[in-house]
Amino acid sequence: MSSLDMKFVLALKGSPELIREMDKLDDKTARQYSKEAVTAAAKRVTLIVAVSTPVGLQRKKSHGVGNLRKSIDYKIIARPRNCIAVIGPRKGKSEKYDGYYGIWVERGHLKRQRKKIRTKKIRQELSKTVGNMVPPHPFAGPVFNNSMNLALAEFEKVLSRLFYG
Repeated sequence: MSSLDMKFVLALKGSPELIREMDKLDDKTARQYSKEAVTAAAKRVTLIVAVSTPVGLQRKKSHGVGNLRKSIDYKIIARPRNCIAVIGPRKGKSEKYDGYYGIWVERGHLKRQRKKIRTKKIRQELSKTVGNMVPPHPFAGPVFNNSMNLALAEFEKVLSRLFYG
């Protein structure tokens, strides 16, 4: 994943006893444990987002059927004492499945015009007229909100397995 236009933040905070146990650990072990737990939670949420991603019915010139769904992935960024999971479509020409258009599906976009629209003002006026906008199909935002409890449960399950065996 190179750059993500779709950014969603999942703030996972474990139970108070798990947080106390994490505070007792040294930095290296804490980073390892949090990375394992965040990876397990990210895998679960990524699977749910991928299943809810809309699939077009026809093949486009630039991408095949189900391309956006196949491009959904996660990336783990490990820092001292915390770990971050970035979930969204992989983007870039070097990717096997390029989901560059995911943000357009999520938020809607202006229909392609025959003539090139050169100014932002004209683009904004066109977006207000009926029939010039492709409606949004939010797939990631609602799923992130609904899967927070599943991610937290997975996160706590992995941490408690690491701490208590």
